[in-house]
Amino acid sequence: HFFHWLEILSIISAGYYATSLLKTANKWLGNLSSNMIQLLTDGTKITDLFHQAIQESCSGLYFSILTFSPQTSPLANHYRKLYNPSLQVTRGIQDWPTEYQVFLGHQDWVPSVAFSPDGTKILSASVDKTVQIWDTSTGQNLGQPLHHQSLVLSSAFSPDGTKIASTSGLVYIWEISTGQSLGDPLEGHQGWVTSAVFSPDGTKIVSSSYDGTIRVW
Repeated sequence: HFFHWLEILSIISAGYYATSLLKTANKWLGNLSSNMIQLLTDGTKITDLFHQAIQESCSGLYFSILTFSPQTSPLANHYRKLYNPSLQVTRGIQDWPTEYQVFLGHQDWVPSVAFSPDGTKILSASVDKTVQIWDTSTGQNLGQPLHHQSLVLSSAFSPDGTKIASTSGLVYIWEISTGQSLGDPLEGHQGWVTSAVFSPDGTKIVSSSYDGTIRVW
């Protein structure tokens, strides 16, 4: 009933959660047969690649997934026999792409990305003057972009994953839960600040700059 489950998620606008739910199921059912684990893994790849279609079009699920899934997909092959899609792809991807997720949202190039300590989020800094936080499972933005006055060259999570440091000509510190900056930006460098990282205990920040200096805050 894999596709019926996807239909329900689509109807309740919860399609973006399909991948994380399947990964959780995979952890819970780790002692099952290798065949069942293979199906769960294949289902995860389907929801990764087609999450947009699952979220937006319940009626188009079967067409999109059965038509454009690789020929090596056991789930898609099983349902192709049942539903026999009218459109046949004669040339396309033969196996699942190695590309895991694409995050769409920035309007200019992205010089820096970083994982959160628990691996559930990705932080990206962009020349479009924003920092964005992403859900690694769904590829969706978490909260609003963090806006800066000029291009952003780097960003980093604090060790406990609750704060962000980002750099432009200044060093900014943000509270993730509120999306608000903590106090005024840290001033002192005389050029672009290329990097800022937290100390292991989270009490200090070290920044480097084109002005040839490294500062500890």
